Amino acid sequence: MPPNPNLGRIMKVTVKSKIPNMLRQIKNATKRAVRAACKQIVADVKARVPIDSGALRQSISSKVDAVRGETVVYGVVGPRSKFVKVIKGKPRKPSHYAHLIEKGRFRRPFLAPAWQANSERYLETMQEVLKQEIEKITT
Repeated sequence: MPPNPNLGRIMKVTVKSKIPNMLRQIKNATKRAVRAACKQIVADVKARVPIDSGALRQSISSKVDAVRGETVVYGVVGPRSKFVKVIKGKPRKPSHYAHLIEKGRFRRPFLAPAWQANSERYLETMQEVLKQEIEKITT
């Protein structure tokens, strides 16, 4: 009997999986959920910011990002670092002094109280949005 010509050959099998695509969709859904909560946090923080010139209030915003290669999504709320407002001819950067207002000598906190007062609502918002987004993915 002649030797089998397929013996000794390497066979390559490619399996296409939907898992990477689903992970990306879940990560994007999580970003949307965190973004929705951050939007509420920004509104609550802006309502609590002490007003002198209004620059700090105008600079408050949020940024939502994800860690590359991992399933970590996070949101940051605070003054934008590149925001500049000219007051009486001098440029002012609220990101340089916001921490002094929040935790300085003459404290007038605005970030921590907003989170403490409404953290349950923010978590509920994230849960609702994430539930809606996952329903979209699975249908």
